[in-house]
Amino acid sequence: MSLSLLRVVYGLAVAIHLYKMNPVLEAKKNQVLATQIRKLPQEKRNPAMRRELTIEERQKICEVVKTWRDPRAVWVGLDVWIGLRPSIFNRIHFEDFDASSGIVLWIRPEVHKSERYRKTSDPTPSFVPPEAIELLENYARRIGICFNKERGFFDSAGQAVKGIFIRRPLGRSTMRRTWKDILEKAQVEYASPYAARITMINEMVSKGINIRDIATHMGNTPETIYKCYLKPSSVKDIQSIPAKLQIQRAA
Repeated sequence: MSLSLLRVVYGLAVAIHLYKMNPVLEAKKNQVLATQIRKLPQEKRNPAMRRELTIEERQKICEVVKTWRDPRAVWVGLDVWIGLRPSIFNRIHFEDFDASSGIVLWIRPEVHKSERYRKTSDPTPSFVPPEAIELLENYARRIGICFNKERGFFDSAGQAVKGIFIRRPLGRSTMRRTWKDILEKAQVEYASPYAARITMINEMVSKGINIRDIATHMGNTPETIYKCYLKPSSVKDIQSIPAKLQIQRAA
């Protein structure tokens, strides 16, 4: 009798233990906890994401990119001068670089991350500055083709080159590792790959470029630019408004 009772008690104890360790129940409990934590004010966990790159740092990075062992690292140099999402460079084509009226990079709808642009049927233009053109020339030379801003990419027979720009696309972890290694080689303090995007947006805003044009270049909406990327105005910025208004009124 006592032995049977002991077996029953032991069985109940095991059952209760298994119930408590049920992974489904644990997941639900953790989900509730995670939701509660997300509601609390959180400190910025990644200050490197917000650190802006100086002109000198970008130049150092590009000098390393030009001689990097893997020519696909060209995306790092293009990122610091154009500021697009890193993943875009895996999906653009050689023919997306349009030389018909200066070099413009056309971003096709399916390449965009933004739902607003993915739903459209037309590609959007992004500018390509002189620093990036120099990188494109170097990249073309290293993979055995030619590039100039009058013709775009072409082969030794003079035919336009088509296809994926980075012929063997890079995985996310490889891109992050390449970015980190190049910054170390260039002796530049670490900044997240997205810091290049933030740098470009704030630089364009400081030069008075229209937010709508910045959003089109970046593949975002103006609302997203305001919400996620712009730095808060400083006291100096606010104090300079009257002087700027006077200049515009006098013009």
